[in-house]
Amino acid sequence: GLKICKIPTEYIGALLNQRNAILRAKKGLLINEYLYCYMNSQRVVDYVQEKSKSLMQPNLSPKDLALLQIPLPNLETQQQIVAEIEREQAAVDSAKELIEIFTKKITNRIAQIWNE
Repeated sequence: GLKICKIPTEYIGALLNQRNAILRAKKGLLINEYLYCYMNSQRVVDYVQEKSKSLMQPNLSPKDLALLQIPLPNLETQQQIVAEIEREQAAVDSAKELIEIFTKKITNRIAQIWNE
């Protein structure tokens, strides 16, 4: 599957293995976090799946990657989009934490009932 990650600046200059690519946001045009969010979108997943259909091992060519269109709203709008996505992600993370807490409570209660 498609895996997207942020590389710390300390890793700049590290060698890439096969079937990897580095995308860099052009300063003044694109915010790194916006690029990261977009690359994790379903639109990009669909694009990659469409372009890498093959009977052989799926592979997105550098040409196809270069042709990937990235929406470029102004920097302020990019920042607003990133902030909204981060708020939503925080809500999801919070919900996951609550689900874990209540799942443990239920599991403990069931164990307690059966041990009474």
